[in-house]
This record gives sequence, structure tokens and C-alpha cells, in this order.
Amino acid sequence: MSVVALISSQADVAVENCTGLCCQFSQVLSSSSCEIVMSERTEQRICLRFCFRLGETATEAHEMLQKAFKEEALSRTQVFEWFARFKRGEMSVEDYPHSGRPSTSRSDENVEKIDKKSTRIVGTQLMRSQKLWV
Repeated sequence: MSVVALISSQADVAVENCTGLCCQFSQVLSSSSCEIVMSERTEQRICLRFCFRLGETATEAHEMLQKAFKEEALSRTQVFEWFARFKRGEMSVEDYPHSGRPSTSRSDENVEKIDKKSTRIVGTQLMRSQKLWV
């Protein structure tokens, strides 16, 4: 059964029992034979959007995620952030693009700076311990 068929055939039940449907929805996405490839976070975001459209609160949706995904569930803060996005009309479940941390900050120049600073600090501490410098 496809995800669309599952949702459309159980739409009436979903309003009364969103927890069960979100769990079923999650299982269909996880075990689908039509090769749906997505991260578990994306899967949870889809469930969140589904619950949002059904009129569930962020708190209720978070409780359902915890029930369905256990320790892998999104945090309460993340759920509320996604609900805020949905309320603003942003219905995409993809993350905002971000530059992130640079792949590395190690360079010969940075290593040299740290070495000089470390040498100066160690020298100062040694001089203080020997009472050569106050």
C-alpha cells in the first residue's frame, strides 16, 4: 500500500487517532518497497507536518514522536521550531541551507601562532614559579 493510499484511506481515523496513524505512516516509510530513501529526521518532520495539518499541538506531536521513535525522536525544541515554520506557511521538511563549520581550521599559520603563544605562556609560568618575574 502506498503512503498516499494509506493517508487517504485512513483520513477519518487520523483525526481521532493520530498517534496510531503516525506510527503506521512511519512504518510504511521505513519498510516501503518503493525505495523511499530519507533520513530518520526527515521522516519525523513529515510526521510532524502531518500532525500539524490535522490540528494537533506541538506538544501532542512531540509525545507521538517519542512514542514512535523512542530515544531517536526529535527534541521538544526542534518540534516547536518545525511547528513555528509550518504556522508561517513554510511546509517544506528540508533544513534551511547553512554554511556550517569550516572543514578545517588547521593551517601552518595557525599552528605557528599557537606554538608561539604556548611557548610564551609556559615561559611566563616558569619564570613566575622561579620568582624571576612578578
